[in-house]
Amino acid sequence: MKKSIDMSRDKILNRLKRVCKHDIPKEDFNIKLSTFEDRVSAFKEAVLAAGAKVVDSKDEFNCDIVFKTPLGVCENGAIWLDDTILQNRSDIVLPPKIGVIINSKDLVDTMHQAYEKISLESVGYGVFLCGPSKTADIEQSLVIGAHGALEMQILIL
Repeated sequence: MKKSIDMSRDKILNRLKRVCKHDIPKEDFNIKLSTFEDRVSAFKEAVLAAGAKVVDSKDEFNCDIVFKTPLGVCENGAIWLDDTILQNRSDIVLPPKIGVIINSKDLVDTMHQAYEKISLESVGYGVFLCGPSKTADIEQSLVIGAHGALEMQILIL
């Protein structure tokens, strides 16, 4: 399958090269990635900005379901859940309150680093989850819990 995709891609690019009347300079996409000296503080800040709550102990959890995640992202407060963690995909959309436990050593700075750590080959389903479910319409009316949990709580060990 990959070979046919590569052939189709090459076919399209060659056709475009033939009809293009001028050279288009290649953009330099060397992006300076964020780094955080204190990953725990950066992750907490991003989690709070995403609308989730940070708890200090397991006793503070007031959740319908709790997951242990192997990966959290400091730049946006996202956590990784896949079918090795979830019993059902609906586990992240049906419970009103979701709890997540993450070890501070499992925090990475950026989504670029997060994608390097996950293996999509070994899972059938995976999702980055960032705070409670939220959506807004064109009038910018924010709705929490429309497509999933109303609340997300995170414990960092």
